[in-house]
Amino acid sequence: MPKEQCNLIGSILAKKANWINEKIIIWLDNRERKEKKEYNRLESEFVKNRNKYTENIYQEIWARVIEEISRKSEQYIL
Repeated sequence: MPKEQCNLIGSILAKKANWINEKIIIWLDNRERKEKKEYNRLESEFVKNRNKYTENIYQEIWARVIEEISRKSEQYIL
């Protein structure tokens, strides 16, 4: 979970989050929805490109890795 509290589109609402259970569940559900949307986008791109992964620029790959690591570092265990 991030230290600051954001709305569902990412705008900061408060610098110091006051995470109650309902807000945690909403945040986790929204993150899961975004991950499914990205997964579906990548899957359709993969199928469209005849089952080949087209992301071949190293900078794009590392940017995706860094994003994934930062996302996982924000996870919150209930």
